[in-house]
Amino acid sequence: MKLTDEYIAAVPPATQTIPDYMKVMEDAGLAHMALCGDSLEDLWARGESMMFSRAGIRLHRTDLAPDRVVTRIASCKGVRAQRHFRFYAGDVLTAEAMNESFCVKMDTHQVFRGTWFRMDGPALKTEFTLRRLPSPKTPGILAGIREVQPHETDYNGHLHNTHYWSYALEALAPAQPPVEMHLQFHREILPGSPFELIRLEDGCTVMGRQNGETAFVAVATW
Repeated sequence: MKLTDEYIAAVPPATQTIPDYMKVMEDAGLAHMALCGDSLEDLWARGESMMFSRAGIRLHRTDLAPDRVVTRIASCKGVRAQRHFRFYAGDVLTAEAMNESFCVKMDTHQVFRGTWFRMDGPALKTEFTLRRLPSPKTPGILAGIREVQPHETDYNGHLHNTHYWSYALEALAPAQPPVEMHLQFHREILPGSPFELIRLEDGCTVMGRQNGETAFVAVATW
């Protein structure tokens, strides 16, 4: 199997919230990589880690829970690779999403082009594209102060990426789920220090800030 082949995986029942979708995306992407010869354990053994830079999701049918996800690497540019996802309930497309990731050396945190960043086929043409979200310049409203809990950390000891989505939605407190949401990671939220959730006055943008620096920006659309 190649990373540009379509990999199909079953989706756990009751997957309907955005954090649920993001967890499925991560699991499917890692399973596909492992089938192509690069498991997460292989990355660790080489002293490498995979980090996310951007991600986005568009919900087409919020009334249906998907039963499978279809994923493949969509494109590779420089040190970054984008992976595309399509979720289905039967033959109905319930959601599509994409994430962008890069490799870093765990000892130096240096970004580099990992061995799994290989494209064995043409780039995927899709209408869904990721948004670039700069750090907002306008002040917002403090929506909460949090600190990373032990059960929220991933294999790097940092806040698991699905929690970024949960915190952003918590800060927005929407009456109904957004139909599209994008998130950009500016820097990792680290344990041992509280971070702030700032909701902007537009009602659709959330900024996570730790030690005075922007950690992530999320934008939702209804």
